[in-house]
Amino acid sequence: MAIYPLVFALILVPHIAFAICSGASPVWNAADCTQQEISACITVAQSGDTINVPQGNATWESAITIPVNKTIKLLGAGSDKTIINSKTSFVYLYSNNSRVSGFRFNRVSGGDSSAFLEARGIGFRVDHNYM
Repeated sequence: MAIYPLVFALILVPHIAFAICSGASPVWNAADCTQQEISACITVAQSGDTINVPQGNATWESAITIPVNKTIKLLGAGSDKTIINSKTSFVYLYSNNSRVSGFRFNRVSGGDSSAFLEARGIGFRVDHNYM
């Protein structure tokens, strides 16, 4: 009888999707460039941390948010390597002195007219991106 729970677990485990953000403060490494993965890294990061996002191509359904209480460096692998597609805004940058660098942000056909990046803090840095 003990075999049934094991078989049940083996069937379900591969179908569970979750984000894996590796590393520790002050440097975190996203497993991919999906919205869920980057948001997971932002959640575990502390103010002053860096999140490295690998090359890849992803489509986001909504923007990621860097909250007001966290100063974070969000670094893609390069504007020709980390490519994000979306119909809406890409990043809400609400904190002071945060940085977003090394991404290509592409507006998907049928997208709205919202800004690529909305910044409300001061001293933020947005560089080496293609929009």
